[in-house]
Amino acid sequence: MINFFSQAGSSFGHLDKSTVVIPSPSFEGYWASLELQPDLFAPQRFSVGIVTQAPNDRIHYHLLSEFKKFECVYSSRFAKDAIGELLRHAEEVLRLATKEKTPIDKVDFGSANLYLSAPAFTAGESAETVISRLYSDVVVMEPHANEKRPREFNTIDTPGVRDLVNEALKRIALNDYEKIVLDSQDGFVKVDADNRPHHFDVNLRTRSAYGSVVSAVYKNIQNVEMNLLRANLDLSTLAKIDSVSDKGVFMMLPQRTELDAKDWLRLENIVDAQSWKLEKDGFRVVALDTAHSLAEEIYEWAKPTI
Repeated sequence: MINFFSQAGSSFGHLDKSTVVIPSPSFEGYWASLELQPDLFAPQRFSVGIVTQAPNDRIHYHLLSEFKKFECVYSSRFAKDAIGELLRHAEEVLRLATKEKTPIDKVDFGSANLYLSAPAFTAGESAETVISRLYSDVVVMEPHANEKRPREFNTIDTPGVRDLVNEALKRIALNDYEKIVLDSQDGFVKVDADNRPHHFDVNLRTRSAYGSVVSAVYKNIQNVEMNLLRANLDLSTLAKIDSVSDKGVFMMLPQRTELDAKDWLRLENIVDAQSWKLEKDGFRVVALDTAHSLAEEIYEWAKPTI
C-alpha cells in the first residue's frame, strides 16, 4: 500500500515558498446597532447608528444626522424634530459611555424609544473602517447618494478629535508631550471633595495651566454649544479649585467645504458668540480646522508653563 501521508512532504513541499502569513486584523471587538422605535404603540423600529468597541477600549460610534426618510415614512404623525431630540440624547449618552469605557451591553439610554441590539463579533483594519462598513450596510435611513445633499459630512466626536490632535502634538512637542497631555486616555481630572469624587473633562494640564480640546465637527449646532459650555464649566471650576488663571479651549472646526453656506453661517455664529464669552472669562480660545494647526497652538500656549 502507498502511504500518501508520508509522501505529502515530497509532493507539496514546493508550496512552502508560496505560503503567506495572513496578518491578524488591527481591530477585533463587538458591534451593535442603535435602534429607534419612534412610536411605542407601533412595532416599527429603525437602525439609526452603529456602535463598536474592542475589549477594554472606549466606544466608537456613528449616528444618523439627517432625517429626510422619516418625513416620508411618518409625515405629520411623528415630528422630525422629535427624531432629532432623541438622537441628540443618544449622542450625549454615548459620549459619556465613551469616556467611562462602558461596555456596549451596559449602555442604557433611559428611554423606551432607544436601545442597542445584541452585540456581535466584528473585525477589520480599524474601528473607523468597521463602523463605516457596518453603517453603510445597516443604516438604511441614511439618504441615498443620488439624493440631493449639499456635501458629504463626517462627524468627529471630542474623543476622536483628541486622538488626532494628540498624534500631531507628539510629533511637535516630542519629550514635552507628556508634560502637556494628561496620562489618562479618557482625559479626566478627578478631584475628591465633599467626601465624593468629582470628574472634570479636561485633557491638557501643565504646572500652571488647564486646557481642553473639544470638537465642533458637527452639523448639529446644539452639540457644538454643549461641548463649549461643558468646557467652560469644567475648566472654570477646576481652575478655581487649584487657583489657576491660565485656561485654554482648543476647538476643531469642520472643513469649510464640508458645509453649505447656511450651515457654515450657523456654526460660525455660535462659535463666535461662545468664544467671545470664553475670552471675557479669561480663556485663550483657538478654533482651527486641522489637527496639526491645533497642536501647534497648544504647544505654543503650553510651553511657558511646562
